[in-house]
Amino acid sequence: MNSESRDEAPTFEKVARLIAEEEGDVDWLADGLRGWIWPQERYPASARKYGHGLGMFADIVRTRWSRAKVLKELKETLPRAADTLIDLMSDWALFGFLTDERLGPGFDHHERIVLGNLLHEIRRRCHQVSRFPELVSQDGKPKAGRNKLLALGQIDEKVACASTVAAAWKFTRGKSLGPQVRRAAEAADLLFELGMAPAGRFDLVEKRRGWGKDPLNAWPPYFRAALAPNPLIDRANEMQFIPMLKFARDRHADGLGDRPSPAQTE
Repeated sequence: MNSESRDEAPTFEKVARLIAEEEGDVDWLADGLRGWIWPQERYPASARKYGHGLGMFADIVRTRWSRAKVLKELKETLPRAADTLIDLMSDWALFGFLTDERLGPGFDHHERIVLGNLLHEIRRRCHQVSRFPELVSQDGKPKAGRNKLLALGQIDEKVACASTVAAAWKFTRGKSLGPQVRRAAEAADLLFELGMAPAGRFDLVEKRRGWGKDPLNAWPPYFRAALAPNPLIDRANEMQFIPMLKFARDRHADGLGDRPSPAQTE
């Protein structure tokens, strides 16, 4: 990939052309990728919640926290909230109103004990997890690093991008990624920028500015992570992404490939 090819903003057609072997596969693959990365593009503006219509990868980034923010919530916010609830639940008059029979059965002193135990457990867990080495250094301060923290079950946005390219490559070509990793990296680099933009807004896809080190060299580790067994990624590909590609391919085969414009869904 040369710098001239990046003078213009990426499109799904460019990504599809890098992945597909046959020119006839470009249109339906671009349509399938667009529906996967910008799923809310077809929704009315009033329904574009959960990130306000962000692309898939921007939405993943939105849900990830910095280590400093996680530690603040664990050390301050959650323990203080638990202490407040414990104090309020210990107030005889307040709890008397909460257990009034007119509110219905099922909440009495037993439930207060159970809730108190849970709140104490939350405080204990906050204290313990705030010492985890992935969060803090040996001096107890937030561990340095530009990358945001991955909680259990979360996926790195670039791993998700590499997984999308790898799954589309295998589905379209009928074979897994081979020695042409550079071509796949080029597709992932373009696709990632699309996935970091709001759905349907090609005008807001950032253009790459300047070139220092080749950005494509950074993608192989993400592809290795994407190709390793991962129940969450594998399930999403098998149950959602691949069926979406099949649907897009069948629609184009039937002559129904033109997607409704966002204006038609308003």
